[in-house]
Amino acid sequence: MKHRGHKDDPLFKLRRVLRVGQERLDDTVLAKIFDRLRAADTDDEVAAAWIAVDLLRRMYQAPDRGTAHRRLVAFYEWAVEVEVDEVLRLAKTIDTWQDEVLAFFDTRASNAPTESANVKIKSIRRAARGFRNCGNYAARIRLHAGQPRRVPTTTRIRSYSFTTAA
Repeated sequence: MKHRGHKDDPLFKLRRVLRVGQERLDDTVLAKIFDRLRAADTDDEVAAAWIAVDLLRRMYQAPDRGTAHRRLVAFYEWAVEVEVDEVLRLAKTIDTWQDEVLAFFDTRASNAPTESANVKIKSIRRAARGFRNCGNYAARIRLHAGQPRRVPTTTRIRSYSFTTAA
């Protein structure tokens, strides 16, 4: 696929619409997408990638692990059939992590919160251009993560308290 991202590219205007699941698009929008893909995507690479992503999206909507596995096999077959480098690379990556991907259907747990925290930490590190003090780095991360700043507790001078006699 060539680099896309300039205003004269007819597919550049579709970039946000192509991220929406096909099940959420009405017939007029789908017709517009197909017309633009027919006109501008001469080698069908963008269309193949769009269909591949939709196949993966449908795999994650499966009710159980068996159905998800069958849908994943359909995705692999599609990737081999279209022979688009980016789709094949995606299929290879998904195949490497297949057990972990299918484990989602056993637990319905996701590592999205952890990935979100990692993205925040990396953006703080990039914006800071390096910290000399690790304490300041940790404080900045906690500040942007919404956690209160940890104030060290002071040690008591006396372990007992005075009582007044009345």
